[in-house]
Amino acid sequence: MSAVSPNKPKTPHRSVRIPDELWVRSQDRAKADGTTVSALINQWLESYVEAQNPIDPTSQSANE
Repeated sequence: MSAVSPNKPKTPHRSVRIPDELWVRSQDRAKADGTTVSALINQWLESYVEAQNPIDPTSQSANE
């Protein structure tokens, strides 16, 4: 008899540091938009790595 494995996600779990206040606001916004924060992060990262001239996240215009 074999042991039952729990559901395994298709992608590995990653750890990032995000301020609590931003995390809560992003979860609320994502839920209102019918998506998840994970989906939004994946979309942003995909667009970032594919961009010819990616936006510098440390620039002033990126933070406005």
